[in-house]
Amino acid sequence: MKNIDLYNFQTVLKNATDESGKQNIKKIGKNSFKLAMMINEDLINSRITIIDKIKTPPGPIAKEKAAKEEEERAALMLFAELDENKELIIYTEPKGGGTVVPKNSQVGGFYNIGDHVNFEKKLQSINKKYVKTIEALIAIDENFQKVLQEPVNKSLVLEKVPVDTLPEIEDFEVFKIIVKIMCPAKKTFVPEVEVMADKMTDDKISAEIVDETAEENILKRLPKD
Repeated sequence: MKNIDLYNFQTVLKNATDESGKQNIKKIGKNSFKLAMMINEDLINSRITIIDKIKTPPGPIAKEKAAKEEEERAALMLFAELDENKELIIYTEPKGGGTVVPKNSQVGGFYNIGDHVNFEKKLQSINKKYVKTIEALIAIDENFQKVLQEPVNKSLVLEKVPVDTLPEIEDFEVFKIIVKIMCPAKKTFVPEVEVMADKMTDDKISAEIVDETAEENILKRLPKD
């Protein structure tokens, strides 16, 4: 299991919703599964808080980054469409198309830039001014991406549940993430059994695992898209 898997698990739980037609991963399965997932959520959130410090730029670079972003915002205020309160308007589609994104919304969108040529020139000027800062931020991000691909530190001990007790998970990508986090790292079964896929359906896997990591054993034998 890699550090990136912790972030994927965090994203799955953040996206858990009661929206009609969608399965809420936090509300399915037995109590043992729900409890293990709640414990893991706290443990993983705490670990991610520590890992995130790697991508936090040191003081001087952080100040320059903030100054660069302030200048970029000033450029937006100069060239982008504003509302009656002199605040930036964000649209759901480019060039002022679609609808206006509500303020404080988590949904992204597009600014309606009037003079693209001069706006781009202004941004290029800002980037030239902060070229050293940009290079430092790129190096920090590259290092962080490497850390994401490293194995999870063994000091993080997560709650596990047997793979055959997992609830039915409708989203296959979510299923794979849950298996990586929630299933035992190693378990030994009868060697000749390998994975019994005879009970496999589109939305649930019934399997027995040989002496391999649960996540590797399941995932490499599951059907692709």
